[in-house]
Amino acid sequence: MKLDNSNETIEYIECTPYDYKIASELLSDGVLDNTLDDLPRPARRLLELIKKYLSEKSKRDNIPIEKIIFERKEIREYTSWSFTQIKNNFRILKDYEYIQLIKANNGLVNQYGLSCNYSDLDFLNTILTPEELKNRITDLKPGKDLDIVDKMNAYKLAIGTFIITVLGVMLSACGGDEPSLTVPAGAKAGDLIMAPGIYKVKKGMFKSVEYAADHGTLVVSENRSKPDSRLIALPVTRIRATGDNSAEPIFWLTGGPGESNMKFSRLKGLVDNHDIIMVGYRGVDGLVVLDCPEVEKAYKGVGRDLFSDASASNIANSFSQCAKRLQAGGVDLDGYTMVDVVEDIETARIALGYERVNLLSGSYGTRLAMIYAWKYPDSLYRSVMIAVNPPGHFVWEPDITDKQLEYDAELCAKDPGCRDSTTDLAETMRKVVHNIPRRWLFLSIDPGKVKITTHFLLFHRGMAATVYDAFIAAEAGDPSGLALMSLMYNFLMPSALTWGDFASKGVIDYDPARDYMTEMLPPDSILGAPATLLGGIVANYGGWPTKDIPAEFRQVQPSDVETLLVNGNIDYSTPQESIDELLPHLSNVQLVILKEFGHTGDVWGMQPKATIHLLRSFYDTGVADDSLYTYQPMNFHVGLGFPEIAKIGLAFVVLVIAGVAVLVWLIVRRVRRRGVRQEVQ
Repeated sequence: MKLDNSNETIEYIECTPYDYKIASELLSDGVLDNTLDDLPRPARRLLELIKKYLSEKSKRDNIPIEKIIFERKEIREYTSWSFTQIKNNFRILKDYEYIQLIKANNGLVNQYGLSCNYSDLDFLNTILTPEELKNRITDLKPGKDLDIVDKMNAYKLAIGTFIITVLGVMLSACGGDEPSLTVPAGAKAGDLIMAPGIYKVKKGMFKSVEYAADHGTLVVSENRSKPDSRLIALPVTRIRATGDNSAEPIFWLTGGPGESNMKFSRLKGLVDNHDIIMVGYRGVDGLVVLDCPEVEKAYKGVGRDLFSDASASNIANSFSQCAKRLQAGGVDLDGYTMVDVVEDIETARIALGYERVNLLSGSYGTRLAMIYAWKYPDSLYRSVMIAVNPPGHFVWEPDITDKQLEYDAELCAKDPGCRDSTTDLAETMRKVVHNIPRRWLFLSIDPGKVKITTHFLLFHRGMAATVYDAFIAAEAGDPSGLALMSLMYNFLMPSALTWGDFASKGVIDYDPARDYMTEMLPPDSILGAPATLLGGIVANYGGWPTKDIPAEFRQVQPSDVETLLVNGNIDYSTPQESIDELLPHLSNVQLVILKEFGHTGDVWGMQPKATIHLLRSFYDTGVADDSLYTYQPMNFHVGLGFPEIAKIGLAFVVLVIAGVAVLVWLIVRRVRRRGVRQEVQ
């Protein structure tokens, strides 16, 4: 098209109001509701119902909407929503300043009104509807049809505005949801500063699902026992419930110690009816991180045995160096106990305004859940503990580990493929563990690293089968898999944890009077308990000023909180036997033992639909329904095992070296020939 009095040609695609209507419906129904709206769906729905109620009342009583004062009871009766739904979504609307509290005197009913700046906050209402667009176009040229330029400009204006609005909100969301983690000026202990955003959960390599969420900073004292203690900041994320029937929220407590609590991906099926809350673990996630690069370096070992006296002494010294460095930087290490973490969770509950909460914990997180239940039973509704770890069980014991290996050996004897590979899996393990070769070809093998890697890989049954395959190959004279496991330790274990946090919390169960370096690797054991030595070194050699927690939290206490215990019967990390100590102290407990399941990864990963169904049934009804689980026998078949991977890796390295050597030889040969040619010339 050419403009009047101009040779300029404008190329365009003409867009009609009908096109705009389609785009509006797609965005409103499929995108804006889920990603761009700052309100969760239930709160958005309640806001629309409140507006409808106030509009009707305004017409009936001839009162402007902005001057109408209303109570929660009125809205509950108008909408027929439950008390909990109204209470939770009123809190959200108040937090986001869509409604304001007019009166909140003690003993009187709370009264509310629409915020005066409501229209500014509700950006969705600023986007033109298809009908409004049509009216705008007609108003531009009243009384006559628009010529093509006017139509084009009107459509461009409306659609451009629409796109800019959407992109602006999307770009602001892409800029990062979480505020920078600092203690805000003027903040005091207990303050929680939140901002709306999104929480992404990855689905495969390239896809992710987004949930409406709030991200914020919780301000707490570093050491609550000291009135003049400095303030520190912890991250908090609240993923908003997506359904209309929002019940008690679920606080997530992950494993560790030494791992972050700010990641949770098993939302589907739980976030429908529950807010999901993650409070950062102090010492790992907060403003202060007990990071110890000295320890990471030391855990690579000295010499050819990780458990030698020289290596253990070096590890203990590295912990001491890290503690002194942190203290010199102003860190009060006495403030980083499990009890302090529990206090952080309770502080967040109060700041978020929840009366009672659910807990969902795994491994180390179950210890935190127990302490929370003992300290604040009235704050809890229901608690689910997966892979239960009662007091005293940060220490693995050799007899329990050997008993589990004997059970796996029985399973192996029932599996045709495994039975053909070894006559007795337990004896194969014992023989190889006590005779680990020191070298495969030119690669050295560290027995201590192989043992620790073995112990940790046994936690989950898929990796356990791979470990057994490597040991069976080693018994047959091929230690290549063990060499790979020794190498794996160097790349994975030293950087696996935040070691200062591990020492502050994980060593609490250790008794300095025990000689862990000797007791954990008895000469008659199958494997022993090598993973215990990670903390045993600190207990026996010293190096970290671990502060004791009160005695009542170092032993099991009675509890009447509704509790569900979930454990695999072949869990090498939190053995089923540890539950026997806890059960007599729980008066309101349900127990689900999953046969041939290992640690938390198996519980979440092997039959995820059954696990979510189990959790939902317990949280929603108080009765745990495990009917969706089906028996999966232990699978000892390994496709590409450690021995094969080691050989493939070695072949690749040899080929690269050979390729480089050939390339260097060709370059040298060419240079020499050129030199000879120049001399001849």
